[in-house]
Formats: sequence, C-alpha cells, structure tokens
Amino acid sequence: MIVFRKAGLEDTPLIEELAQEIFPATYKEMLSEGQIEFMMEWMYSQENLRRQILEDGHIYHIVYYEEEPVGYVSLQQQGERLWHLQKIYLKPRMQGKAVGKKKLLTLATVCNAKYIDFPAIMPYVDFVNIMAYDMTMGTAKHHSPLFTSENTSDLSAANSIDAHLAAGVPAHKLV
Repeated sequence: MIVFRKAGLEDTPLIEELAQEIFPATYKEMLSEGQIEFMMEWMYSQENLRRQILEDGHIYHIVYYEEEPVGYVSLQQQGERLWHLQKIYLKPRMQGKAVGKKKLLTLATVCNAKYIDFPAIMPYVDFVNIMAYDMTMGTAKHHSPLFTSENTSDLSAANSIDAHLAAGVPAHKLV
C-alpha cells in the first residue's frame, strides 16, 4: 500500500538520503556529474532543505510503500488557491512498476476552468471534477443551472463544460 506522510524538519535527513539515491539516477543521462553535485547541494543539503521548509514554504511528504520510504513530494503554495508541485520522485527500483496504478489522480476545478494549465497536467490526471454547484447568484441554493437563462448568471453546467473543453480537458476526463 502507498502512504504519503507529511514531513517535518526532523525528516530532512531522510529526504536527503532518498535524494542521494534518486536524484543522480534520474538525471545521470541529462546532467554532468558536476551539475548533479551542484544541484544536490543546492536542493538537498540539510541547510537548504530547512530553508525550503522554513522560509520558502515547501511542504514535503515522504512516500512509503509497504512501510518503506521510497520517495518524496514537495509542494509550495504560490497563491490563495494555487500550489506548485516542486518535486515528485521515487527510488529507481520503484519506477515503472505501476505502484500508483491502483490509485486515481483526480482534480477538482472551479467551474470557469481558470487558474490551471490543463494541457500540462492532463497526462497525469485521470479525471477532472468540475465544481459546478452553487452557481446561482446570491444565497447558496445547492443546485446548478444546466443552461443560462434570465434567472441565472452566465454560469451554467453547459458553460462550465465548454470552458474546460476549450482549456484543453479531454471530454472523457470530465466528471
């Protein structure tokens, strides 16, 4: 079973240890040994991991498979509802084993399809759930108009679907 556990400052040695195995193996065909050494110090030294967490707002998670740490993920908030996936790595022996195939990666989006670069993320997302409730003006009524009318704003289920299709979401991935 795959488990993600939020990491704290006490986990920086584990993140560094995982990175020492994962990062060089991942980039050995793209970067020189000197570049890899520079990147390892710049991103994964204890001092820089602590800075990322304390000052830059990175939130690390350790990925466990069958209770063994096998990878890490780093997220950084860049706006009220905007997060940047900074890092996502697995040990080389875990890559390509379809460990994550037992899980679906879904995304809940605002009804107007703004704020997300859909073409960039669609290869990794199984379904996009359009948050299309409460589209009426004023008090929450817990329903959504199928089409716009004189009784609704320009928000409707049909307009939401059209916006997502225009933004690059394939129809078969819309929920």
